Amino acid sequence: MKKQTELIKKELPKELEWIDKTSTVLDDIFKIPATNFRFGLDPVIGLLPIFGDFVGFAISASMVLAIVRHGVSLSVLIKILGNITFDYLVGLFPFLGDFLDVAYKSNRRNVDILKDYYTSGKHTESSKYVV
Repeated sequence: MKKQTELIKKELPKELEWIDKTSTVLDDIFKIPATNFRFGLDPVIGLLPIFGDFVGFAISASMVLAIVRHGVSLSVLIKILGNITFDYLVGLFPFLGDFLDVAYKSNRRNVDILKDYYTSGKHTESSKYVV
């Protein structure tokens, strides 16, 4: 009998699919032709001093609220909040923060953390008590 390896597609629960789409818009929607380099609206919005970084933070915070309402472990929540906080604080530095924002892609990192969490079967704990 031939051994078949099944590729597990990492997906978010249906209620959280909008988070994946939003993070794509914020971090990966544009591609520079002839390269693999991608960036999104987050660093572009971040070019507006203080206000732009706050808008990006507010969008990320709305994603966190949805994640918490759906239920996620406290350790995952702390990782996600750490990514968002780092992204916001770095973004406060004009231009340097925007370049780092292009490279760091906190929203994409957070989606990857969530996908790993939900596909690993660890979705037993909940942080709903936080909100």
